[in-house]
Amino acid sequence: MADASADRPSSSATMVCEESEIRDAVKRAFQMSTAPTSTHAWSASTRLYSCRWSVPHGTLRLTVQDANDPVAGRGYYRRLHDDLAGVRPIRGMDSFGFPAFDTAAGDVVFLKDGKTLHVDATRLPSSSLPPRFSRSEVAYSVASAVIGCWTE
Repeated sequence: MADASADRPSSSATMVCEESEIRDAVKRAFQMSTAPTSTHAWSASTRLYSCRWSVPHGTLRLTVQDANDPVAGRGYYRRLHDDLAGVRPIRGMDSFGFPAFDTAAGDVVFLKDGKTLHVDATRLPSSSLPPRFSRSEVAYSVASAVIGCWTE
């Protein structure tokens, strides 16, 4: 994943809002007939890039803490792990070999190359979810698409 300057996010951070693969993953996860739209924001002070995908009846939030080095990235990941309630580790093949966790409330978090991806479906109403899917399952579906696209 390419590093970013202090005033703009890296391309690996912005791809959560800009790549067609992610747009398609959101569309599939929510069983939408048309492509979703997104809005994004960058905070240089916290190095946090955020993207909000409009889905039926709600918004799916993705953030990337765009740390410039792996040590800072691990620190942010650990703080997020400690701050969220009900954290459960994602293990084995499901973690793609990266540190990862989810919550029953609908958070899915991965750490890769010092970048922390947080897919937050916690505020989605049940009416946003496909039949028989939990918030965590929908968030994991989108997070796995991002992890699959992220490259150095």
